[in-house]
Amino acid sequence: MSRTGGLGLTTGLAITLAFPAQAGGQTEMLVLTRGFDTISAERLNRRPTRLEGELVDRLQKVRWSYAVTLQDGRAVGMENAIRRADSDPSGRALQEATLRFVGDSVLIEIHDLGASTRAQRLGSRPGATPFLNPSFALMELVLARLPASAQDTLSGPVFIGVGRCGHQPDHRRACPGHRRGNRLARRAAAAT
Repeated sequence: MSRTGGLGLTTGLAITLAFPAQAGGQTEMLVLTRGFDTISAERLNRRPTRLEGELVDRLQKVRWSYAVTLQDGRAVGMENAIRRADSDPSGRALQEATLRFVGDSVLIEIHDLGASTRAQRLGSRPGATPFLNPSFALMELVLARLPASAQDTLSGPVFIGVGRCGHQPDHRRACPGHRRGNRLARRAAAAT
């Protein structure tokens, strides 16, 4: 008989595959599996001042493209775009956003498909690191910012990005994993 973890899952962590470097960066592929099923796949390119990636999440049925601007290892900006997981990666995004981390705020410009640009200013904590669940590359940025310690528990500021799949009367139709994604995001936010 096999026992599973507290979430009722046996999850294989990330497999890292090295790819030839592009534009001086280190390119990798991270895959999250449950048994023989792929949960997500993430391609990333890491340079000292920039982390670029594409995350396909099969559970939420979305494809995130992101680029984080780094200054001394700290995130100062992020551009991201969300598409349906089965859409063309080079096609038009359902939503794009530009984030700037300034002091204790995140300044955001959101561009929805077929709609005008909206601006938001959200409260955060100084030094917050952006995170899209289940990105291991972004989690690595979070962990790198934590102080070295022998303690069992560490904490640090994280800004969790939750996008919408389109600005339509019924955007759940455009993004089938929408409700599940928001529920998962709320759980992740409560866990921090």
